[in-house]
Amino acid sequence: MKKNKILGHPRMQRSSTAAKPHVFLRSRSMRGALRCALYARALFGMSFVAHLRKCSGRNLRFLSENVSGIQMLDSRLKRAGMTFFLSLLIFSQTIFAGTVTGKANFSGTAPQMEKISMAADPVCSSLHPEPVSEETVLVNNNGTLKNVFVYVKEGLEGKTFPAPTTLVTINQSGCQYHPHVFGIQVGQPLELINSDSTLHNVHSLAEQSKSFNLGMPLQGMKLTKKFENPEIMVKFKCDVHPWMNAYIGVLTHPYYNVSGDEGTFEIKDLPAGDYVIEAWHEKYGTQTQNITVTEDTPAQIEFTFAG
Repeated sequence: MKKNKILGHPRMQRSSTAAKPHVFLRSRSMRGALRCALYARALFGMSFVAHLRKCSGRNLRFLSENVSGIQMLDSRLKRAGMTFFLSLLIFSQTIFAGTVTGKANFSGTAPQMEKISMAADPVCSSLHPEPVSEETVLVNNNGTLKNVFVYVKEGLEGKTFPAPTTLVTINQSGCQYHPHVFGIQVGQPLELINSDSTLHNVHSLAEQSKSFNLGMPLQGMKLTKKFENPEIMVKFKCDVHPWMNAYIGVLTHPYYNVSGDEGTFEIKDLPAGDYVIEAWHEKYGTQTQNITVTEDTPAQIEFTFAG
């Protein structure tokens, strides 16, 4: 058989995915070799392929089957001019990352939410021909619970995550806050919007960051604020309309989600490791579970809140 000049081993039959780096990088057997090669290439500036060959040990057959894909990856790294730290960030937090999926279940009898009287403000009442109920407990048709804030509580110590510049928005519309429960990172901009033609008051009850109390009298008015420190949870209220409230989870990392109309949640691109996951609900409190995340199979978790 024809020799592979790069590896010195017989060229094996290549699959149709051999030239696709994103395919072979998912191989669990190559995880350590790829990390080793990235360090070596960044430190010594030599060929990524050569270092991968040295680091791979018993995986030479795998390399020979995927050499074109590895060379393509090396070429892309060179063209992009990636530094050591950027390479490590991408491969450690994206390729070697997993997903947490789960569900917030509800057991027992769903409580009846009180109807909200908006008669004190004719603008608010005119926006709702049908009665509006409180959002404290929203049980979905499939027996799950909406508005459960789920996040990584422990396991990311020592890691830092830059604050996104993307705006997170809370809208005062129909004399209610939308969304009712959501998350944001420390230092990420929060945009406050008044979509109603009536006065609203945004009162943050933060304890770990500077609280604020802002009047927003004009329709279409927008303000931007940031939180300086993490906190679970920060309550918002409107002093003009006492039924209006919302809850914000402020975190130092992006690994959080909120259960929706099906009671499900998903936390993506979480680095492989062991974690404590906490689920928070405004009426039923908090629950925690320990999980192990790998890059191979999504970690599944379920919480059950009793009414």
